[in-house]
Amino acid sequence: MMMCRIRWIVKSLSLPVMIAGLLLTFGLDCFLYISHQQKEGEIFTPYAIHRLEGIDGMVKW
Repeated sequence: MMMCRIRWIVKSLSLPVMIAGLLLTFGLDCFLYISHQQKEGEIFTPYAIHRLEGIDGMVKW
């Protein structure tokens, strides 16, 4: 009985955890890229803007 409940909890949590992991990875990648661009002196190159819009069009400047 307890194992079934644990298995159900793991199954129900796996999708939100995957989505959160993808968002975290994407956000960290963008943050590192933009901070690297800041050091170079060009914050928003067309490439950076394209990267931000490219994932699904949700992030627009």
